[in-house]
Amino acid sequence: MRTETPSRLKIESNFRLAESSVELHWPSCISPVLWSTITALVLRLGIIFLFHTYQLQTRILNSKWIPAATRHFAFGFETGSIAGSLASGHGFSSPFGFPTGPTAWIAPVYPGLCVVVFKIFGLYTTASAIVILSLNCVFAALTCVPIYLLALRIFGKRTATLSIWTWAVCVFFMRWPTTWIWEVSLSALLLGVLVLLSLDAPTSDGQKKFVLLGCLWGFAAITNPSLLGAMPFLLAWIAFQRRRCLRPWFKPVLTVVLICFGFMLPWFLRNWVVMGHPVFIRDNFGFEFYLGNYHGSNGLGYLGKHPTQNIKQLRLYSQLGELGYVHHFKSEGLQFVREHPEEFALLTARRMVTFWDGGMVNYQSPGFWHWQSWELLCLAVPAFFGLALALGQRKRGALLLAFVVLLYPAPYYLTYAEERYRHAIEPELLILACYFACALWEHACERFRRQSLSPAAYEEAAR
Repeated sequence: MRTETPSRLKIESNFRLAESSVELHWPSCISPVLWSTITALVLRLGIIFLFHTYQLQTRILNSKWIPAATRHFAFGFETGSIAGSLASGHGFSSPFGFPTGPTAWIAPVYPGLCVVVFKIFGLYTTASAIVILSLNCVFAALTCVPIYLLALRIFGKRTATLSIWTWAVCVFFMRWPTTWIWEVSLSALLLGVLVLLSLDAPTSDGQKKFVLLGCLWGFAAITNPSLLGAMPFLLAWIAFQRRRCLRPWFKPVLTVVLICFGFMLPWFLRNWVVMGHPVFIRDNFGFEFYLGNYHGSNGLGYLGKHPTQNIKQLRLYSQLGELGYVHHFKSEGLQFVREHPEEFALLTARRMVTFWDGGMVNYQSPGFWHWQSWELLCLAVPAFFGLALALGQRKRGALLLAFVVLLYPAPYYLTYAEERYRHAIEPELLILACYFACALWEHACERFRRQSLSPAAYEEAAR
């Protein structure tokens, strides 16, 4: 029989307090979440049809540098190319729009989703572009749910309300779901739900929530493997908190890991059989590493070295095969690190700064909905102030948010950064920024009351 020690009761009461505040007021949570979700969806769909963003996907590429077979490559790029190959009966292959054989260049979930749309609405059609972008908007709108519940449980109702309505109506968060056929919006939704489930896990009884958490981690892994970067630390947090509560922690955490691995296992076996070599989920990290790391590099990738931009690189990819091609450039990248460690360190430091200050927008050509670097700083700066404040006040769950926003970008510090890579953690960044804004507002109101009231009246009001 389990002994309820005072320390255990005290620790658990801190967790239960935040949970009970949500459960007792759950009917009041439905209205803001529902209306913000509907608003977010309507606004994003409106952008698609008002600005005809689906035409960005269906435009035909005509260039002497690009083979004729890749004329539809703008439709989802590698994702759309693989989905088109699947829909045409050629399997999971040809990531660059040119027949090159089997691939493990990207994870399978989102191309699989695109295949379903292609089968129903046609291959590379305007209707398919509209449907896929609309699904992205659904993912983005549903992200209001984990945003609200996370902010509510960690920081309170004011921060939660400000966070979801900012996410719903701020144009800054609408670019990727309305213009880019990729898993960006789905990744943001999945990571938000994963953090929310992790927040609840320390006081969960039984195995149901841990089974669900394992399934969701597994699904996230075969959607966007970069999300796995935060998994060990979130599980370590769960284990630590459960141990503090004198609850069993090893079996629940092991359950999550095994179920997650079970989700990845079929894809791992497929890659081993089809590619002829063990491949975890994706096999292109070595090439991406090289793109950001060679002598004279700006550290930000591409510069004509990608098969999508260089016919010579595409031919080399076809000749060496995908694994041979990746291994070749992985070796070159590692050789650069050995020969120029100082330059590699400087490039890595530059990428770390660039990921947050928006410097990556300075080397991309302007196009539809192009940002300035200061616009990305407007989210990052208050978010980091909010994180520092939350950690200083020992807010429950603040450490989870810290793990997510600080550890998720690690692969991009080593390779290169793009604007869209940040979107997966922008819900968490938004929550922290809104918490900081609410804290400033409360501080300003407190100072105003202090200055407008006499000392005696202020003391009376405070009581």
